[in-house]
Amino acid sequence: MKRPIALTTALGAALCLTLAACGRGDAEADAKGVEPDAWPSPPAVRAVLLDGRTLVIRGVSSPAGRVVLRQAAGEGFAVTADDQGRFEIRLPRPAGDLILAPELQIGQDAAEAPQTLVVLGQGAGPVALLRPGQAAQRLNGGGALGAVDSDGAVLVAGGRAPAGSPVQIEAGGRSLQAVADATGHWTGMLGTVTGPQRIVIDGRGYDYPGAVSASGGAPVSMRAGQGWRIVWSLPGGSGQSTWLPDVNDSPIVNQTG
Repeated sequence: MKRPIALTTALGAALCLTLAACGRGDAEADAKGVEPDAWPSPPAVRAVLLDGRTLVIRGVSSPAGRVVLRQAAGEGFAVTADDQGRFEIRLPRPAGDLILAPELQIGQDAAEAPQTLVVLGQGAGPVALLRPGQAAQRLNGGGALGAVDSDGAVLVAGGRAPAGSPVQIEAGGRSLQAVADATGHWTGMLGTVTGPQRIVIDGRGYDYPGAVSASGGAPVSMRAGQGWRIVWSLPGGSGQSTWLPDVNDSPIVNQTG
């Protein structure tokens, strides 16, 4: 049975994800799965590492839950989370771009994560979580700017900086300031100009190639300027265009071997 997740999407507004209740249950419930009245926690991918020819995906979810990362074609990669909810999925290095939808299965219950994982450039390019109505969250390099998203009307940018530090942004002829949260992530609205433009983050410039309209269906990735563009559909049929600058410094994805 699918557990309902209330989802509101709009660029310029925070993603609203409401889980009415969360619980771990007692030892007996843990052994059998989440108790009937508890809400499962959808998988949250925390890190992606490239170890030689193996792609390692790590995250957290409900304890002892079955975590599935599913491709659009239906093929999935699954593992059972440990008693702390931690999971690790290891799969061969992809031959091309990899787009995965995380899902948790516990007994007859299932909960889909609101994010979609993208691993580009055979694992050597940008790695990010696509988020409806928000800038994508980068899991590897990209410098001061991690992602720029558009729904065709407004732009939202995001990146990383030291926790609590201000971030100076210049785009579309206007200046604004964002502040990195406790986890080091920041988000800023860039206005309504969605065409090609120069975006400057803390003095560092990026040539944004502009947004394109989504045509529906599964996410599609392509090269765009000095980065990658992903065009994808939102719940309800509207579209979102995500641009991820090339990996260029401080990567979390590690290549060995």
